[in-house]
Amino acid sequence: MKTGLENTNSIISHLGASASSYAAGAARDYRGGGYDDWFLPSWQELNRVRDNRLLVGNFITSWMTVYWTSSESTQDPPGGRFGPDKTTHSVLFDGRSTWWVDWKNTTLPVRPVRYF
Repeated sequence: MKTGLENTNSIISHLGASASSYAAGAARDYRGGGYDDWFLPSWQELNRVRDNRLLVGNFITSWMTVYWTSSESTQDPPGGRFGPDKTTHSVLFDGRSTWWVDWKNTTLPVRPVRYF
């Protein structure tokens, strides 16, 4: 818990200035509610949001809906053996499971969060 902000900063430091072209940058650029301290949550943080998704609202919850997290995975996604530098933990919001492993170049929805 509480690693999403640090992970987001690390990803942005590594990938550079074209922030809107990747999940962590898009989360950082988000300005919802007039706030500018949004980040891409870790998978533990997003699981906490998922547990409260009915209270929070506005989630896509159809079958196989998976959201980005800022957490790298040490597992290979289905069908591949490319190692942890290519994969990330993501979180399923369709009610079947709490986490998933995806390729880092997969297009997934982003749900920025902020500490309050």
